[in-house]
Amino acid sequence: MTYLTNPDGTYSFTDLVPGEYFVEELPQTNWSKSEPAAAGYTVTISTSGQTELLNFGNWRLGALYGMKFRDVNGNGVKDAGELGMGGWTITLNPGGITTVTAPDGTYAFSNLVPGIYELTETMKPGWWQTLPGDTGIQEVFVRSGENLGSVDFGNFQLGKIVGAKYNDRNKNKRYDPTLGEAGLQGWRIQLINLQNGQQQYTTTGAGGLYEFADLKPGRYLVREVLQPKWIPSNPASGVYNSVSISVSGEVQTRDFLNYQITAPTLPVITIPTIRRR
Repeated sequence: MTYLTNPDGTYSFTDLVPGEYFVEELPQTNWSKSEPAAAGYTVTISTSGQTELLNFGNWRLGALYGMKFRDVNGNGVKDAGELGMGGWTITLNPGGITTVTAPDGTYAFSNLVPGIYELTETMKPGWWQTLPGDTGIQEVFVRSGENLGSVDFGNFQLGKIVGAKYNDRNKNKRYDPTLGEAGLQGWRIQLINLQNGQQQYTTTGAGGLYEFADLKPGRYLVREVLQPKWIPSNPASGVYNSVSISVSGEVQTRDFLNYQITAPTLPVITIPTIRRR
């Protein structure tokens, strides 16, 4: 005899005479059995009013999907207008299964048994992960038959502060290359992260150029380390108090101009020779 389960999954066989019975379920497409481990249940009805509870458990394969997007403002949220990025590797564990995001940034893993999974992305130089946070891991639970979405990864392209150190020979606060003003090599430039106080230095190279790279979103102070007998003309303080990196891949330019103090030219005084008679 057969019985079609009720909407809530229950079933029953009644009015059974004493004897041995075998109870099994008929398999359905795309379903796997979790209970019982054997093909079915063998049960003996031997006493009046005897009731046996025989449960069957089943599960279906699931899937998960998400997007790798450019977090333009670095806030860890996929905002309107922030686009996906293709060509990034996403890894699923356990199993170490990898996939590469499509041109629109989407990815998917299918045929997953129910359970807990961890997803990570392979980082690329010059980028900072904003979603998920510092762990870099998306931990999810895939239920039976579930298509779990919005398992996203957000990244901010690190910014730069660049510039040059120039000799402002005519003291007009502008760089005038046609007047022979050149860059100054060997000057130290200081960068301070105004959020956490971290500092770093660099030294101007050929042409007076300098660069601070791989900067996370935030505000920075940029200062030149003054040298003796030089006066800053622009900025007059020798400091840019607040330079903001707020957009993915942003490059801010800040130049420093200085002029050199020269010793005044003293007039030549000629003392006439007095002849004695």
